[in-house]
Amino acid sequence: GSGSAAAQLAPAIAAAAGLARDAAGAASSSSSSSSSSSSLSSPPAPRQLLPPAPLLARAALGQRITDLTSAAVGAINADELGAALAILDALIEGPVAQLALPLAAGTTATGGGGSEAFAAPSSASALAIAATGARVARGTARALMRDVRGAVDDFTAAIRLAPGYADSWKRRAQARAALASGIRLNGGGGAGREERERRGNGAPSSAEERERLLGGALGDLAQAARLLPRGPARADVLGERAAIHRRRRDLR
Repeated sequence: GSGSAAAQLAPAIAAAAGLARDAAGAASSSSSSSSSSSSLSSPPAPRQLLPPAPLLARAALGQRITDLTSAAVGAINADELGAALAILDALIEGPVAQLALPLAAGTTATGGGGSEAFAAPSSASALAIAATGARVARGTARALMRDVRGAVDDFTAAIRLAPGYADSWKRRAQARAALASGIRLNGGGGAGREERERRGNGAPSSAEERERLLGGALGDLAQAARLLPRGPARADVLGERAAIHRRRRDLR
């Protein structure tokens, strides 16, 4: 049952929290050591988002993030969204938050189904891919919990970490389209009040916001299609793009 599934996830939640504590401690130690060694005669060294570590240690961290993300994905599939978020929040606010590792040049997407869709040319890019997987998983959990704007934020962060990962673009497009669907344009009551408040605050009108979201979704799907090879995954993306095009045209 749900209770037993949550109990089985408790070790993963604890492990993710431990990684977060370790990352916070390492960042604090690195910051204090760099500040104590600086002098007036030399400029301070650039801040490092992760303390220096052998490649093997960095690869091991990437594997640990991947393993815990897999546990969170299992929780999502079991509809244990709270447990999944507990794992992913700890990962993202801990070790993932300290990563500034874009994928190495030449890394390419070979599919859109998951983190295995990448060839990792180095342990540094493997670590970035692990962080990307955590972001995509949390975005998916947030979308299922109807926190669609939070999902868009996570998918955007995933794109910044690994811009060659087609699934991040596709999922952000789906989230943007879902946000566009939730915008009420006309009618009295709440819809009318919302529109007056938007205009009073200098925000774009509902129609403009919906157009922006749908245009962004189309751009995201176009990028996903460019990254994917010919095959069923690319055909699905192009089909979704055509459906949004039709919807956008009908709404004009």
